[in-house]
Amino acid sequence: MTSRRNRPTAPSQDATTAWLRLLACGLGLLLVAGLGCRPRWSKDGERVTYGARDGDRHIVAEHELATGRSRKLFDIGLNDGAMDMVRDPDQPRWVIVWADGTDDALVKVRTRDDGGEESEAIEVRPGGRNISIMMTEPVVARGYVFLTGSKLTRVDLETGETKQRDDRGLVAFPMDDGVGYTTSTPVGWEIGRLDPETLERTPMIEKPADCDWRPAGAPRYDPTGKRCAVAVRRGESAEFPFQQPASLDTFEWAILIFEEGKLLTTVALEGTQTMGPIAWLDAVTIGATVMRPGDKEDRFSLLETNFSGSFRRETPLLNAPVNERMLKDGGVIYRLKQPLFLQPSPSPDGKTVAFTTAKMPSLPPDRGGLLLLRRDQKNRVDRVAFDFAEK
Repeated sequence: MTSRRNRPTAPSQDATTAWLRLLACGLGLLLVAGLGCRPRWSKDGERVTYGARDGDRHIVAEHELATGRSRKLFDIGLNDGAMDMVRDPDQPRWVIVWADGTDDALVKVRTRDDGGEESEAIEVRPGGRNISIMMTEPVVARGYVFLTGSKLTRVDLETGETKQRDDRGLVAFPMDDGVGYTTSTPVGWEIGRLDPETLERTPMIEKPADCDWRPAGAPRYDPTGKRCAVAVRRGESAEFPFQQPASLDTFEWAILIFEEGKLLTTVALEGTQTMGPIAWLDAVTIGATVMRPGDKEDRFSLLETNFSGSFRRETPLLNAPVNERMLKDGGVIYRLKQPLFLQPSPSPDGKTVAFTTAKMPSLPPDRGGLLLLRRDQKNRVDRVAFDFAEK
């Protein structure tokens, strides 16, 4: 297998440049890049593949639920671990995307089949720093991988050919076995379906009238494709994100649930927090990672709510020591990005939600690992340590 196959106008260029420099600094320190931040389940739900750490090395591992055993699949061999893996829905292979350590604007793509054979690397320049590109998970459909940078880039996994759309604020996300998108401008936003072949957009949801919430992450549709949940926030100044807010107290957070394009429910959160990626845990329940900051430790939990908002609960996942250096250098950006380190990945039957702490380097060894939240066992959280020593 070796083939290559009612908001203010935009800020000034100076303000934009200043913000991008700040963001680049924060991202360079945080390395929010993806090393398996969202574990990937097999279709039968018997195994979960996840990013892990073996000492100082980043690796990819696999956990078998029936036996409770984990094994190392392969080393990543990257200096910063800026990588994500997505299962190809049409072929028995992984699509691996990683940031290049020698060229800040270069992203590389290759496939790896279940026998361990890898294709040649395809080099791509989606626009922007490769670390920031890795913040949004790649989407694989119809033999292509879609990367979100300053432009949305489609890469043919067989030929290496690329095609781009340069719509402002366009972000791809997985929808069924296809591609969804969000696009956001200072005056509005929309969610829809992207045709993998033509890259034509079909809007499905538009910003409701008088809505001052703005998307704060990629949406997710339920299995029927009728309901859509999206994490949102509001309260930032007119200049944000071009001027960093002084405090997280500036923000309010919520989950908006749409049904067949119409706003159904607004689930508002209370208190000082940040909210990260969301997932449909089952046919009626949405899960989201929530982080509440502390002086010495940040508290992570899984928020669950049904689509009507009538049910809600939080399950503690872990307390992570505050990285004082990153907090000093990154400020509110550090806080806003923290939930990206712990992304929820529900099993196909929704009974187990997996998380990995691979991108939390300051976490003590006795807290890190693969976290398995057992929804069918009173939300018990089991920790599988990153222990890959030969037995």
